[in-house]
Amino acid sequence: GTVKKDPTTLCATSEESFAFLDGLFAALLPNFTSRRFNIGCDETFDLLSPRARSAEAVRELGAGRVYLGFLKRVAAISRKYGKRPMFWGDIILEHPEYISELPEDVICLNWGYEADHPFEEQAAAIGHFARKEVVGSFAKVGLLALGAEGEGEGGCSVHILKCFFLLLCLLHD
Repeated sequence: GTVKKDPTTLCATSEESFAFLDGLFAALLPNFTSRRFNIGCDETFDLLSPRARSAEAVRELGAGRVYLGFLKRVAAISRKYGKRPMFWGDIILEHPEYISELPEDVICLNWGYEADHPFEEQAAAIGHFARKEVVGSFAKVGLLALGAEGEGEGGCSVHILKCFFLLLCLLHD
């Protein structure tokens, strides 16, 4: 892959990031009827960058703690607009020591790039935050059979699958 020179994600420790998201959610969320909202919180490329504005906090507190703080703040903003937050679980699974600190109402979404992805093991780690009924619906429509084989991480099929999974979660509402 290529190295990105400039930051591509929101700063996890900046009040400006939270103000931006609050304004964005205020403008957009009233246009959607679903009670659920995917706040993302994956692909945290800049969190570990020594050039990131959050680098000092990451050195001081650790990447997992900084990530959890960001996730909790963004989840709180989505709740302010009557939405139940969902987020992609890949990063929290890298920091299992913080899973118990997730807010009770968040829905952890998970996916895998390979046919032998350890979904069961990860669902057990995520515990009650995993949406078993959504995962069941997901499998029923054959999406797991489609997979993302041959595309690799970040491939077109992966992004299509993530979008389809999100759509399925919203339709399941």
